[in-house]
Amino acid sequence: MSRTIITASVDASIYEQYASLNTGQDEILEVGKKQHLLTGTNGRARSLIKFTLTDLVGAPTTSAAYLNLKVANATKLNQDALVYIFPASRSWDEGSGYFEQRPIKNSDDGSTWTTYASASNWSTAGGDFTTGSGHITSGLVVSASVADIKNNELKINVTPIIQPMISASVVETVNLTGASYNDDPTITHATNANVAVGMLVVGTGIPAEATVASVTSNTIFELSVATTGGSKTSQALTLTENSTISNNGLVMTFLGSATETNRGQNITLVGPSDGKDVGNIKFFSRNTQTIHAPTLELSWLNHSIVTGSLKTLPSLDIEIAPRNMKAKYRAGEVSKMYFTVRDRYPAKTFANTRRFDNRYYLPPSGSTYTIVDAGSGTTTVPFDEYSHLDCDVTGSYVMLDTKPLHKNRFYDLSLKVVLSNEVYFSRPFRFKVV
Repeated sequence: MSRTIITASVDASIYEQYASLNTGQDEILEVGKKQHLLTGTNGRARSLIKFTLTDLVGAPTTSAAYLNLKVANATKLNQDALVYIFPASRSWDEGSGYFEQRPIKNSDDGSTWTTYASASNWSTAGGDFTTGSGHITSGLVVSASVADIKNNELKINVTPIIQPMISASVVETVNLTGASYNDDPTITHATNANVAVGMLVVGTGIPAEATVASVTSNTIFELSVATTGGSKTSQALTLTENSTISNNGLVMTFLGSATETNRGQNITLVGPSDGKDVGNIKFFSRNTQTIHAPTLELSWLNHSIVTGSLKTLPSLDIEIAPRNMKAKYRAGEVSKMYFTVRDRYPAKTFANTRRFDNRYYLPPSGSTYTIVDAGSGTTTVPFDEYSHLDCDVTGSYVMLDTKPLHKNRFYDLSLKVVLSNEVYFSRPFRFKVV
């Protein structure tokens, strides 16, 4: 198994024009611009979302993490508009409010534009989050274009944020160029604003375990010890620092166009005052009554291939059928689903074995599967490099994990096999989760 999918544990939207409104139980998450229904004044809308990551601890550090969001509605978007994801820098409460609550209630019952919990204000209105501008957090921000929305689904690679949260640490690396020094602690270098006290310094003539003792300017810092080996010029130095990062969840912001700056933090509030949302995306929240709650997907490569006496597939003139598939699986069940692979028209021979027994294993590099919700057509597991088939001496199999699947729904599992220039798609095999 090389994919784990979990659902958001808490989420909420916060609105600049409804600064005291909590929406922790709303079925929708919003980002972009939101006009006040009475005044017509434009304001920003952001979303907070958090996943419980304990089930992901121990997964390979090479795993890729994806935030999967289902679009409920989108209005007046530029094709170069961006959705930005930041790590929240403090914990927050979900609350029990709704956007359509009138008059506004529960104003102190969770996160709002001004508060992160009851009577507790954000340091900056609109949420406290790592902007990616600091020396230790420059990589902790990701974005996705609205042009990446396919079939009303937005999949955002959040690996740079989630992996440090899982490990509870992040390593910052700063590469300096043009460094000069001469048997003393003073080092001059090309302009770089990310040098910070305590960073480990590695380079020619730099003693082991030497660190940055103080920073004089963007081009000068003092080392904790003197350099050795005489005068050095135009040197390349590597500076590293370890820091802890807590799982306080994610903050989603919106950048209306490529001409706007500051990663959606100061979104330009322009547009017609016609009482409608301007540049706005609504996603389903964890409280949706549909199957489209936000999910976090962790994927990694983990092939297990033991072919035994099984033969290499000679062609795609084959029949594939599940050997031990059940009509119903319990929610949370994990099991191997084996497949029989045989010739479509077995040659007639005189032997003491059946012609219709499993004979082949599916090619490891070209065999994948997909799982689709039969009712809605929503793809839970796509055909990709992580949805590969494995094999043992009895045959090829899918490691079926029903944890991300919904109870009392039917799902279709299909196989895709690529051999040379040919592609084979199996019929869908339907099962129910109970």
